[in-house]
Amino acid sequence: MESYLRYVDDFVIFASNKKDLHMLSEKIVSYLDTNLGLTLNPRKITLNPVHRGLDMLGYKVYPTHTLIRKRVKKNFEKKFRHFQKY
Repeated sequence: MESYLRYVDDFVIFASNKKDLHMLSEKIVSYLDTNLGLTLNPRKITLNPVHRGLDMLGYKVYPTHTLIRKRVKKNFEKKFRHFQKY
């Protein structure tokens, strides 16, 4: 069973196995090129097992929990310290 998540110009596809993901990826690339004249950046296409987590929108999402990215946390803390001065 396949499903997907889309946010603005990013999307994530979930499938039961890697073979299905490769097939869907090829179909999507072909459709975008043929019908819309668009291309995907090949360096940004990744096929990963769910247990490695999904890195999106400042979070790392796992099947059992969600973590904020270290960079996002660090930037927030820096700005928070700056505003505490005032």
